[in-house]
Amino acid sequence: MEKNFLKVAACVLLSLMILVTGSTNCAAKKKVVKEKILYIPHDSRPIVNRQTTEILEKAGVQIVTPPIELLGDRENIGDPDLLWDWLNKNAKKDLTAAVISSDALLYGSLVGSRKHEYDGDTILARADLFGEFRKKHKKLPLYVFGSIMRTPRTGLASGYEEPDYYRYYGTNISGLRNLWTSRSWKA
Repeated sequence: MEKNFLKVAACVLLSLMILVTGSTNCAAKKKVVKEKILYIPHDSRPIVNRQTTEILEKAGVQIVTPPIELLGDRENIGDPDLLWDWLNKNAKKDLTAAVISSDALLYGSLVGSRKHEYDGDTILARADLFGEFRKKHKKLPLYVFGSIMRTPRTGLASGYEEPDYYRYYGTNISGLRNLWTSRSWKA
């Protein structure tokens, strides 16, 4: 699973590099890039937060990220309402683009997307905020990325990042995934 996540993170990073520099060869650029990107990662893990921003900063891109305490991690699911406040306060006219995680803004973090206890109305209200943000910032290029929930083969394999019910139903959920992706399954 971590390999798939790293592939997705690499694709997001590569897309950002192409967006900002017009190529993937950042070292060949001699001029100072004046792009400024607002970035809300999935959470505070180094691979999606610090390491991603460091690479882009080395390419000459100014990155604006929320304070680490607003981002979730493995134990703390984060606070999507505070992240929305931060996003609205920091969406300035001098930005080149905004690259934001739907998992962070809907659930607080990637782990929060699996373990939250928000009701459907709360999630839908937050989803509507993307449309409101788009209306307020029509000229700002907006890139929203999200994740597809993983389905470990067993509840035991799910570790502590999955909701409690996964320990009891994980094998069945994974089995359904296998049924849907099986070549022998017919609609």
